[in-house]
Formats: sequence, C-alpha cells, structure tokens
Amino acid sequence: MTTITEQQRKELAAFLRSRRERLTPDAVGIKYSHGRRRTPGLRREELAQLAGVSVTWYTWLEQGRRIRVSNQVLVGLARALRLDTTETAHLFRLAGEVPPTLHAPCSREQIPAQYLTFLEFQDPLPAFIVNRRFDVLAWNHGFCSLFPHFEGLERDRRNTLSMMFEENTRSMHPNWEQDTLEAAALFRAQAADHLVHPAYARMIGDLQAAHPEFKELWERRELSVVP
Repeated sequence: MTTITEQQRKELAAFLRSRRERLTPDAVGIKYSHGRRRTPGLRREELAQLAGVSVTWYTWLEQGRRIRVSNQVLVGLARALRLDTTETAHLFRLAGEVPPTLHAPCSREQIPAQYLTFLEFQDPLPAFIVNRRFDVLAWNHGFCSLFPHFEGLERDRRNTLSMMFEENTRSMHPNWEQDTLEAAALFRAQAADHLVHPAYARMIGDLQAAHPEFKELWERRELSVVP
C-alpha cells in the first residue's frame, strides 16, 4: 500500500458515501415493515454488515480518518456496494492500492474444440465444462440425463453452485449441507481475485437474496484448497 494524501482520503470518504446512498435496502435484500427511512440508501451499519467490517471502522473510513484499508476489505466494500469494473478500480486507487485484475467469466465460444469433442466421447457418462464462475458452458447427453431439468433453466441459472440450492437438485446430495459448504468455500478460494467483477458480484448477491442458506455459508468466509 502506498501513502495516500489527505485529499485522497476525503475523496475516498465521499465516494463511499455516494455509492452507499444510491443503494436501496430492497436491492440488497433488506426488508422493512415500519416507518419511513430518514437515511438515503443504506445506513452505515447495514453496509458494514454486508461488507464484513465493524460499523465503527467503516464510519471512520467515511470520515476520512487515517486508517489502513487492506485489499480484502476493499474487495468486500466493492462487492457490498455493487461497484462495476470502473468504480472498483477507482476505489482501489483512492485507497492507494493497485486495482485487481478483473476478467469476465470465460464463455462457451472460448472453449477449445478438442474439449468439446472430449465431452461427446464421454457419453453416456455425465460430463460438463464450467468456467471460474462455475457457469456450465458445455455438457453432453449424459449430463442432461442426470439433470433432466437443466436445459429448461434460464441461462443465468445454469451454474453448478446455484443449482445446488435448487429444489430439483438438493435431493441428489445425501450430504447436502457439507457439499454446499465445500462448494461455497471452493468458489471463494478460486475466484478470490474476481469477486468484485460485476458478473461475480451480481451472482453472489442474487444467491444471497434468494437462498438464506447460501447467505449463511457465504458469511462464514470459509476457504477450500484450490485444485
């Protein structure tokens, strides 16, 4: 981390405040049934919880105090604030850190032809190819036999992590709680430097909003050894 100026601290504080105030509770899955909110957007304590930091520490950050901000914390803030690629890079630079290398998830068009041929040779055994975001990019007939509902899923839901929380798939995991814990831990470890990419952040946000079980697992911040 490089030394940042007083002006940078002020700019960082103002940037965080502006992005916090543009987020609505509904956008991050926070429901209210009482009264009118006086604070535009999220409250500091709500954002701090989403980012995994203390309220006091985050308040100091928005006040422009002389505190150190680690890469891990910046990743958490970028994800909680739903920052896009440009905003994430700006956040890191204001904090005196080098922005992470952000890559979009690999698409089917980028899969080498020999890998697709290999899938065909595996039939009738189920086989599939995923990217770093665990999206299923290619599959064979055996895979569809194992997951007959797969091709009926919307494209955004054709993801092995997301599928583990679908009602149609849970029964296929006798040790579902352990399997989901390991899957979430592997995803966090493997995609650590990509979690602030909009495609990754959006997926994690959607899973947390749709599945309380995933939200609880994700907030444990468990890591698994990447193969």
